[in-house]
Amino acid sequence: MNRFYLTIFLISVLSANCVGQTVPDKDSLLVDSLAKADLADLYGMFNKSTSYFQVGFGIGNQLYNANAQSLDLQETDRPVVYTPTIAYFHKSGFAISANSYLLTENNSFGANQYSVTPSYETPADSKWDFLFSYTHFFINNEYSKYSSPIQNDLYSSLVYKKHWFQPGGALGYSTGNSKEVLRLDTTINGTYHAFYDSLTNKLQSFSLIASVEHSFGWPAVFNKDDSLGFTPILMLNLGTATTTAVDHTNLGASLTPLQKAIIKAALTKRKQKLNRVQTTPFEVESVSLDLQADYTIGNFAIEPDVYLDYYLHQTSQQSFTQTFVVNFNYSF
Repeated sequence: MNRFYLTIFLISVLSANCVGQTVPDKDSLLVDSLAKADLADLYGMFNKSTSYFQVGFGIGNQLYNANAQSLDLQETDRPVVYTPTIAYFHKSGFAISANSYLLTENNSFGANQYSVTPSYETPADSKWDFLFSYTHFFINNEYSKYSSPIQNDLYSSLVYKKHWFQPGGALGYSTGNSKEVLRLDTTINGTYHAFYDSLTNKLQSFSLIASVEHSFGWPAVFNKDDSLGFTPILMLNLGTATTTAVDHTNLGASLTPLQKAIIKAALTKRKQKLNRVQTTPFEVESVSLDLQADYTIGNFAIEPDVYLDYYLHQTSQQSFTQTFVVNFNYSF
């Protein structure tokens, strides 16, 4: 799995808690690493014996949702993302949440995409913490560089909670499309023409995470109604991804067949001989450290999360990346 898709998946995870033209030779899917850590926070850890609603608001530099998923961006090109969330948690462990992703693009502020995540998590008093979720992304503009290349994401994790060091593992499977436009400006018979060729990248990715963690907790920090928690999670991320490129050329009906052939050849040349199918082998992708904290007072909670990832293979972008989000949640 190339670094781009690894990055996507891990950021998708941060987002759930709380999107890129897909180019196969770029940064990869931030595997499901964040998923295990961040979904647990988003879903309130199911530490209540009754059903409840939760509304929240997140601020961060991640571009996706719940188990998942950054995009094909330079590290300096990440926007600030605001993520309002509403969720319902049933006392049985089933839950459903909905997110909106607000950011500024082309001097315009608005919702870039939305997501819906049904899930199930075992009760807090169980010695095993099992989580399963499905996330679907609704994309407003498929050609936006901030749009998620993942539209469907399945994620599950299992953590054994009875040891001081709590071992765990997670599996993720994601599919989706991203689109980009190749443009060509030229003059034919003295007349200016602007042509474009669209390219759709279809993605399938599978990820595996091995982890170890420990949770620290301090009740009654400032008064009897508050508490502070901190959980560091060390992860080893593995994965594989397949990208299929599908072309669609729009040349205009006013051109002759010869002119169309010339323009199509020029557009094809500009694609730099992109392979139609690229598959990366299943291998270790990165090591990461997820630092989660939460401060709760009454029904209100503040949950900062910092995710640090070091990519182990050669890449044209930075090997060390940082993703952060701060969530503000109110349960009722």
